[in-house]
Amino acid sequence: MDGRSTARKSKRLGAVLGAVALIGACSTTAATARIRVPAQIPLRTFPYVVVIPESTPDSQVIARGLLDRLQGSPSEAILLSETALASRRAQRTMPAASVVVRIFTRFDSSFVSRPSRNNETVCGPNGCFTRPRTVFVQVPLVHGELFIEVHDGPTDARLQRMRFTADEQGGGVDVLLRDRVVARLGGQLLEALEPRTAIVRVEFERVRLEGMESALDLLEAGRWSRGRERLEALRPKAEMLPARARAAYFYNLGLALRFEGQGQREWSGLFERAEDAFRQAVRLDPRPRYDDALRQLRDHRRQLLAIAAQDDAAEHNFRLGRAPPPPPPPPGYLQNRTPAP
Repeated sequence: MDGRSTARKSKRLGAVLGAVALIGACSTTAATARIRVPAQIPLRTFPYVVVIPESTPDSQVIARGLLDRLQGSPSEAILLSETALASRRAQRTMPAASVVVRIFTRFDSSFVSRPSRNNETVCGPNGCFTRPRTVFVQVPLVHGELFIEVHDGPTDARLQRMRFTADEQGGGVDVLLRDRVVARLGGQLLEALEPRTAIVRVEFERVRLEGMESALDLLEAGRWSRGRERLEALRPKAEMLPARARAAYFYNLGLALRFEGQGQREWSGLFERAEDAFRQAVRLDPRPRYDDALRQLRDHRRQLLAIAAQDDAAEHNFRLGRAPPPPPPPPGYLQNRTPAP
């Protein structure tokens, strides 16, 4: 074997080993984490809620469900007409820490094509056989929209607008489909009143670095502080890695800092360090994954700030109580730019 052939084989072997190393540096391992999501419509931050549905039966059904959920939670919720509300404002008897919730609904009925598979028997000179056959049938569809407007009680300044949608299709008469749509819309509204816990999948990148596996094992087990400490102890060694592997290290570190911080009262410092780590990952290897991690961190920060603002607003409003005169709209009320009907 001549020297050139040996050189070519060595080059190919080097390329294969390089590819294996690259795959090892970029494979992933996953964990799950729970994050808190603020209420979309934080009516519970007010001690007094007035509900005004439009005159349609569907809007009134949704309004009654809202009243049942809010009553004694510890808010006081009542159903009023626009005339009665105007009278209270004119007499200056509207409680200071109060909001007005207006409910509107809209429905459309149509038909959609849905495939249906049936077997058919075909007979000919050589006998009969069965074959599958797809036909399209027209089924009824009901599309519903629910619009929620929240206004400051004493001044009627608009605080928020929200829109929910739901569809139902299939067998049954239009009235039954519409009832199911109303139930789904009402359920979406009630869910929007509460802060919730979301489960997210967290994907770490494996890096060929001694001690990395044990750090990732800790993070996979949800031991965010211990895993983060182990990662930070590896930083001197990680600084000597190639750029792509170094970026993966900083990405892992950013995730550990983010999910360690979310469960602590003083989380902002850990989030700032997580942002620095993600920025370093992007500079070293501008992959979409690292950009997404940076964006998700910022979204998570906004959610935590919104939760804190809602807690502060509730404390302020319930301390203020139900007495006039009216204050300006309380802080921490989430805004939504969805157009009203």
